[in-house]
Amino acid sequence: MEGEALRVTANEVTSLDQAASSVGGAIRIWLDRTEAVAHVRTLLQREGGGRGRVVLIPRLGEGQDVEIALPGGFSLSPRLAQAMKALPGVARVEDA
Repeated sequence: MEGEALRVTANEVTSLDQAASSVGGAIRIWLDRTEAVAHVRTLLQREGGGRGRVVLIPRLGEGQDVEIALPGGFSLSPRLAQAMKALPGVARVEDA
């Protein structure tokens, strides 16, 4: 504090996407159509490896859910989650 003002000194500044990808976390992706898998794979490969987990949940039928955890780690970010939501065949994306 300097009088009535608060002074902050930063040692490092990173973007929100970089900070989110270094933390890890996980996302769950609900799929309506199988062709969405290729689009999801392309986005994940583009972002590169990281510490995040990805779980795919394909639509099998009413009341039938199967969760498929993808092997390895992925670089996850809010921007990536938004891009996933826009893919054809992706019904829903949530943080896990």
